[in-house]
Amino acid sequence: MKIIGIILVKNEDINIERVIKNIINFCDEIIILDNCSTDETWQKIIRISSQYKNVFSKQIADSLTSHSYIEKYAGTDTWIFGVDGDEIYDPGGLNIFKEKILRGEYNKWWSIRGNCLHVEEMDVEKKTATGYEAPPARSITKIFNFSLLSSWHETKSERLHGDGAKFNNLFNSEYKYLDLYKQYKWEESFFRCLHTCFLPRSSQGDIRARFNPTETSKIGFGVINFFRNLRKGIFSFESSYKIAKYKVGVKKTIDISSFFRDSI
Repeated sequence: MKIIGIILVKNEDINIERVIKNIINFCDEIIILDNCSTDETWQKIIRISSQYKNVFSKQIADSLTSHSYIEKYAGTDTWIFGVDGDEIYDPGGLNIFKEKILRGEYNKWWSIRGNCLHVEEMDVEKKTATGYEAPPARSITKIFNFSLLSSWHETKSERLHGDGAKFNNLFNSEYKYLDLYKQYKWEESFFRCLHTCFLPRSSQGDIRARFNPTETSKIGFGVINFFRNLRKGIFSFESSYKIAKYKVGVKKTIDISSFFRDSI
């Protein structure tokens, strides 16, 4: 049984080292794909990659080729863990989660979804973060049991997206999604993530609630988002998708000391 992480980034130099560091012991291998960052992201990836033998890093020109790096694991005894540059996981919780995976507790499940806090404010010195919990907001965690696949090929979607997954005879549709975030409160969860989607991610004058690649490819998408948000009484150029999916429920402030226990 292996756990392989795949991180796809572009201009994520604010948190990228923490993102990698917090999953380094959870993953047997980590594939880091940098989609032509222009800030310090690649330099930071190279630096931290040199410290760990289980990290493979590469720059790619097209994010839609990212799925090809994990296709070969379909049908093997492998869990694929997708991580973005704005996702900071609790490393202590991941240690518990890994033990459960290796014991085979989740062998029949295709995908496991964990707890999230969609962060609007974060104070690393005070070890607090404020944002919206999943649930009731949407979870964004991405870990998949590739032993249940016969193949998964994508040409028009980034890694772990798209509808090209083909299941083998081990797959039971009754066990497609295990929503741990509905079973555990944030304080009890061992699979939990600070999703810093409403914070700057790059030192290059980054904006809050950055658009997805498919959004930024459209001319004037920021203006479109502005009018979409305005119809809902929200004065913002931020991604209307992220606001609709992640700014849900009552804002909560939590202790995040377990996410920042060591220095890089």
